[in-house]
Amino acid sequence: MYCLGTCTVERGGVILAAVANGCFENVEAAAEAIVRKKDTIVPSPQLVEKYEKGYATFKQFYPALKGKY
Repeated sequence: MYCLGTCTVERGGVILAAVANGCFENVEAAAEAIVRKKDTIVPSPQLVEKYEKGYATFKQFYPALKGKY
């Protein structure tokens, strides 16, 4: 698979299609075979407070929206 960028959405589609077609037993096995770790991104210590605030907001909204998507 050739990607100009990160191709996250496309790669996710490929993983799900491979599982649906019986190429892999489950999503975890497909992801392990298809996804290649390129870099590890370490969060900026200066932004930890903003990350935590955003995650707290996500945790509040997620249960209410979970069944809608």
